[in-house]
Amino acid sequence: LVVGVAGAVMVLVLAVAALVLRMVCHSRAAATEVSRALEGKETIAFFHPYAHAGGGGERVLWCAIHAIQQRHPGVHCVVYTGDSEVTKGQFLDLARERFGVRVAPGTVHFAFLSKRRWVEAETWPRFTLLGQSLGSIVLGWEALCCICPDVVVDSMGYA
Repeated sequence: LVVGVAGAVMVLVLAVAALVLRMVCHSRAAATEVSRALEGKETIAFFHPYAHAGGGGERVLWCAIHAIQQRHPGVHCVVYTGDSEVTKGQFLDLARERFGVRVAPGTVHFAFLSKRRWVEAETWPRFTLLGQSLGSIVLGWEALCCICPDVVVDSMGYA
């Protein structure tokens, strides 16, 4: 009976903690420019911290966004990226020139992440995989505090 009560209390504590975290995340996201611009609109976000790298994963990202634009024209796509020095035009030029994917700029938005170093191997000289895993939690939290979309797609495999 004691174990059952302790388990129930633990579940209750975790549920309350999750609700508090969600409220904090939503309140922080409400203050961001991209979140205000997309308020009330259907959004799909792609968690892709290296969106301007130009590799195969980026081709998948841009093809997915293009497919969403074709099938669901009213849905806005947000890319969570750490490439803060890259402009929207440069991202779309990369998609078109390197991959042959034309993405309409009107429904693509970017949420720039400042904590990307937390998932880089150089940050963790010891226990690299553990550090990167913990870093992905930090980066994911930062992303959700930028904008809380309707759907999140982890296109890098950090989840």
